[in-house]
This record gives sequence, structure tokens and C-alpha cells, in this order.
Amino acid sequence: CGCYSSSTKKRTSSANQWYKSYYKSSHGYGYGSYGDCGSRYAKVACEGGELEAAAQEALDMLVEVAGTEPRFLRKQLEPVCQAMLTIAAEEKFEEGVRHLAIEFIVTLCEQREKAPGMMRKIPQYIGQLCNILLKMMLDVEDDPDWHTATTEENEDAGNSDNFHVAQENLDRLSCALRGKTMLPAVTRSMNTLLGHAEWSHRHAALTC
Repeated sequence: CGCYSSSTKKRTSSANQWYKSYYKSSHGYGYGSYGDCGSRYAKVACEGGELEAAAQEALDMLVEVAGTEPRFLRKQLEPVCQAMLTIAAEEKFEEGVRHLAIEFIVTLCEQREKAPGMMRKIPQYIGQLCNILLKMMLDVEDDPDWHTATTEENEDAGNSDNFHVAQENLDRLSCALRGKTMLPAVTRSMNTLLGHAEWSHRHAALTC
């Protein structure tokens, strides 16, 4: 398509070419087109090790495309977003890989000027992402320093990287999509968290 910049095409081509090379070397034959790239990276990320690091690099390229030419992904939006949600939800993956998958979807949501309304057309994925983020906010410990925190330095005691990433991205989603889209996406999960016996669940609901 001639409407996309050469740098965008180069980044998506590089991400896709990396996977094709991996697949051919592993299976002895080639793979399909760019279309279902997200599910390919999800598969590779499952395998861990060096392949997971390479998949992280490829995902990083796709995040960049999401921020510069989001319409490039329009035709394959649903399968790619579903694959990213699969990566984000899988707790056995490296945190960096999961965080990149989240960054991909949130970045697309923020592109209101470049791709107006694109993500609003698939609200079910927004709800799934919010549930993943709220679950990540349960990754906290009851650190003694938190109970006596008197400075900002200690206020975050016990909060993990997952917690901070989830909290930040929920804020970004709220700013990008506004209440009309976000409220239905989080209401049920928020009510469940607030009524839970475990303090970490109520903490997630109150701090998200």
C-alpha cells in the first residue's frame, strides 16, 4: 500500500522476516504472510530462551508501527489484538514480553487522530485487557515499610513492576477511551475486587 511510509514497511517487514526465518529453520519450510503475525509471536514467546528474546524484539517493532502507522494494522486488527492479549495474560512469559503486548494494544487505543474509532469497534478486547491489568495489580506484597510509609519513597513498598505497569496502562486507557468505553469494561471486575475477602483485591480496585 503506497500510503504508508517506507520506515513503517521496513519495520513490519523486519518483524515478519524474523519470524519466517525462525519458522523455516525450525520446520524446514516457509510460513504464510504478515496477516497472522501476532499469533506467530505468541507461539514463539511460549518457547522461551533466545527465541523469547527475539520475539520481544519483533514485538517492539510492532509497537513502534502501532504508534506511527496504526491503520497499517487495521485489516488484521482482531487476530493481532487477540494474540497480544494471549501473550499479556500468560504468566509464564517474561514480564518484558507481556508488557510489550500490553503496550501494543494501549498504543493503538491512544491513536485517536491517526486511526479514529479503530479500537472502539472491538470493545470486547478492551474489557479483556482491563481484566488482565487488574489481575496484574494483585502482584503486591504486604511489605512492613508500606504500613509506616511517611515519604513517597516508601509508599510503593511491596508494589511489583507488574503492578506499576498495570496501573499506568489503566490510566492511559482511561485517558484514551474515556468513561463511555471504560466503564462497561471494568465495572464487573471492579465490583468483584471490592467485594473480595483478600486485601490485595480491594487494594487493586482502590488504586487502579
